[in-house]
Amino acid sequence: MQKQKQKKMKTIFAENEIPYKKFESIGFSQEMVDDLPEVVMNKLLSGNWTPILPIRVDLGDGVKKNDPGSPKIRKEEQKWWIYLLLQEAK
Repeated sequence: MQKQKQKKMKTIFAENEIPYKKFESIGFSQEMVDDLPEVVMNKLLSGNWTPILPIRVDLGDGVKKNDPGSPKIRKEEQKWWIYLLLQEAK
């Protein structure tokens, strides 16, 4: 059996560009982001959707919603954006 080579994704962001404040808004501290497995970090840095992660969104007025979802980061016009694909928790 041949070993499958895992294709390295081209990163479009450097690790020092990660918008930690944006991740805090979905329930991830800097330490949690830095501790993501390498494959997940590579997906983030390449601008792709990550695997499903536990996402916490503040809906305002003290209401927080916890749902699994996949984040993706983008930098557009010098602003960082986090896009989320949320799945309703069952």
